[in-house]
Amino acid sequence: YPSVASDGSISWTPTTFLITYVVLVNWFLFQVSIAVLLDNFHSARKMSKAKEQLAQAKERRRRKQLSTPLDPLLLRLCEDFLDEEDLTKRLKTLFKIIDSDD
Repeated sequence: YPSVASDGSISWTPTTFLITYVVLVNWFLFQVSIAVLLDNFHSARKMSKAKEQLAQAKERRRRKQLSTPLDPLLLRLCEDFLDEEDLTKRLKTLFKIIDSDD
């Protein structure tokens, strides 16, 4: 409310200050809340995009993985052999086992 001086004059300064203060504080808080909402939206979008990229990478890795039943065996042969002679011996043994008519 406007203050009334002893001579009957009205001073609008406190009222003007209060209204200006409330409007400015509300405007500032509105801007802060919009900034927080935009930041959260941006973070959620970024996280969603990262999850999608991770899922795509997992799918690519899954497709590159072993595709036939013999792949684990051949992979182990490739990793464990000592020299060419050892690999030849292992492959011959493997083919004997696979080619048996039992």
